[in-house]
Amino acid sequence: MKKRKKKTPASVFRAARETAGYTQDQLVPLLLISQTTISEYENGKHEPKPKVWEAFAKLIRKPIRVPCTKCERGTKTYPELYQIVKGK
Repeated sequence: MKKRKKKTPASVFRAARETAGYTQDQLVPLLLISQTTISEYENGKHEPKPKVWEAFAKLIRKPIRVPCTKCERGTKTYPELYQIVKGK
């Protein structure tokens, strides 16, 4: 049986981008951040701020569940509104 890799904010960001069909360069004008910043997010050098997760989730029109060591449930779902509406 194949061992699953632990999800990280970096892997979640990359997977969400690729699943939505965007390149890093295409996200630059949509999220108003540089390609270098996106690369750093995806390589785990920096973590996106909540406002970036919110904008990204709204852009792809899907909730994004991000691992969170400080959160009670162990994950945080963006956009926040999705959590309230769905009661998660």
